[in-house]
Amino acid sequence: MAEEAPIESVQCFGRKKTAVAVTYCKRGRGLIKINGCPIELVVPEILRFKAVEPILLLGRQRFAGVDMRIRVKGGGHTSQIYAIRQSIAKALVAFYQKYVDEQSKKEIKDILVRYDRTLLVADPRRCEPKKFGGRGARARSCAYEMSWLLLFDVVREKAQIKGRTGLATLEVEFIEEEANWLSLSSSLHAQLLLEERRIDQKLKLFNTFLYAEKAPIESVQCFGRKKTAVAVTYCKRGRGLIKINGCPIELVEPEILRFKAVEPILLLGRQRFAGVDMRIRVKGGGHTSQIYAIRQSIAKALVAFYQKYVDEQSKKEIKDILVRYDRTLLVADPRRCEPKKFGGRGARARFQKSYR
Repeated sequence: MAEEAPIESVQCFGRKKTAVAVTYCKRGRGLIKINGCPIELVVPEILRFKAVEPILLLGRQRFAGVDMRIRVKGGGHTSQIYAIRQSIAKALVAFYQKYVDEQSKKEIKDILVRYDRTLLVADPRRCEPKKFGGRGARARSCAYEMSWLLLFDVVREKAQIKGRTGLATLEVEFIEEEANWLSLSSSLHAQLLLEERRIDQKLKLFNTFLYAEKAPIESVQCFGRKKTAVAVTYCKRGRGLIKINGCPIELVEPEILRFKAVEPILLLGRQRFAGVDMRIRVKGGGHTSQIYAIRQSIAKALVAFYQKYVDEQSKKEIKDILVRYDRTLLVADPRRCEPKKFGGRGARARFQKSYR
């Protein structure tokens, strides 16, 4: 029996962080599979372009004479995709070098290196591990952090004594004070001082220095009720965003009741809501009760905001429109389902008596 010709094949791997992809490349008809799945269906879809980059760069004709079977494991989605593209590129270069010719291999390698060197050379970077005494690889806790807090306080107190409060002046004085303070913070005395004043300095810094010049936020909070459903609306100055449990009001479910939720907007016009943002949280009750609680809280929040931050005339116009259409947009409905009672099927129905 005639001897079988040896299979022309190469095997290469690609790495990215902890992901490893191994590509087995042999003569074929252009099939490329990743873990048994065609490369055109690799997920996540948003990263598919990165996986097929070597094919797009070199042209499909260079892959027409080979089949590739790729196995990948470890790492996350992104790391796996980068490992796959590297192993594909390395496998093709190795195959052309071994079974085609040096000139073709050199052309392929030049194209890949000119586009992105990591297609052929592994990225040696790794995440630096967390170390003892800090929150991360480099961040150090307590003494260093507190020294900066105390430094801010020293600069601020000096500026107040000199009668200077501008941010630019404080910045210059902070740089001057920094050099003196860093030498002090290395001593044991400074570290003990910082430990004693830790809580006081943090509160003082964030409450007086950082937020002293900020204007108060213009906001109101109102609630709406329907049966056991409660909706709370936080309304502040903004650009017209209205969200219910983190979802835009235009996507509220059920769709058939969406019209009821946006009734205050349709009644008053979108222009009255253009200057405010509303964040609504609703819970309890059923779908219908929640929708009615939402519409009531939206209407009440807008009336309260206009009363507090715009003018009385505008608030009165809004209130009149709402009350004329439906009083329950501003006033809660006190009706409740009457509870079932003993001796019957419901609140009023009684079991039938028979004396036969």
